[in-house]
Amino acid sequence: MVGLLLAAGAGVGLWALSRSEDRQPPVSVPTAPNVLPPVPTLPPETITPVSPTEVTVTPSTPSPSLLGPRAVVVRYYQDLNSKDYLDAWNLGGSNIAQVSYDQWVGGFATTKEIDVAASDDVTAPGTVNVFIEAAQTDDTVKRFTGTYTVTDGVITSAHITSSDH
Repeated sequence: MVGLLLAAGAGVGLWALSRSEDRQPPVSVPTAPNVLPPVPTLPPETITPVSPTEVTVTPSTPSPSLLGPRAVVVRYYQDLNSKDYLDAWNLGGSNIAQVSYDQWVGGFATTKEIDVAASDDVTAPGTVNVFIEAAQTDDTVKRFTGTYTVTDGVITSAHITSSDH
């Protein structure tokens, strides 16, 4: 009669059990350690096949409605800094500009870079408090403070005032 003994651990030991004169020493068979696949990180990626041997990986951006109010305001300023005015307009610039798209874009002609410090107002859900520093092309800096209101992932109103004296 022949039996098989499996032992767990760093390897699997096999031992054939039969008549005592046929016994062989144990054989160690290495096994892969229990490794879980890596947890995907944000943002998720979209994989688009290009050809049978090539794959293009494109990071996807979460929908604004999935972002919290503070993240929407920060993204708005990221769009402005990267001169992606159409995305900033769609993220709420159209709701707060009070001018046409072309006039609104023209208002950033002398803006070199915008830094924003933003925090969610815990007493008013959907409200984001901001402090803004806008570096100009003539090396001056304009400062503003105020609030944005974000509803369903879009800036719906703003109350921003100059803090320059």
